[in-house]
Amino acid sequence: NGLSVLAGVILSVAALIWKQRETWGEKIRTIFFASILIIFVTLVTFLGTYPYLWPNPMGRSVRVLENRLEEMKGQSLKYPRDAINTPEQRLTIIPIRIFEDYAVFHFKGAAALNVILTTLGASIVLFKLRNWFRGREEGPAVIVLLAVAITASIPAFFTLLDWDRYYLFPVFFSSMAIAISLGWLLQKLYNRLGRLYLAYRGG
Repeated sequence: NGLSVLAGVILSVAALIWKQRETWGEKIRTIFFASILIIFVTLVTFLGTYPYLWPNPMGRSVRVLENRLEEMKGQSLKYPRDAINTPEQRLTIIPIRIFEDYAVFHFKGAAALNVILTTLGASIVLFKLRNWFRGREEGPAVIVLLAVAITASIPAFFTLLDWDRYYLFPVFFSSMAIAISLGWLLQKLYNRLGRLYLAYRGG
């Protein structure tokens, strides 16, 4: 999860740099050095706050990752009812968890509503992203939201276990997309009612 969020940060910085008025070569060079700096600062922070890694940073980092993978495999054997073993299970279980069991609108059959609102919210964000790249909107928050949402949510789709905590990021960002879509719909409704009221008063 940490590495996926780091990828989102790098994508955000890359998008901000790419929007600058420089040559392609300058942009690529700046993105490269900015990415190296971000990775370096992240590694220093991670190593500095993790004493176990100090004697052998590279070797023990690999061991930590291997231990985590072994632990998840052991958990899937210990809790076979919670194991996700096939692509078919993955495609069935994960969407239900994200769009129904842990979603904003939590009731039986709410998956379709949550999917529609999430799709609408994501479309609004993509539209704002296009406008931002064209210089029509201020503030880079939209690129940060989209980049981190995509990269941080990806690991959840490869989990070996059907456990609540592994769905945290996709549920969090789908909830944000739903909030964005509801805000947009309410704004449209408010504007519509305002126009109807003015027409009524004028008539």
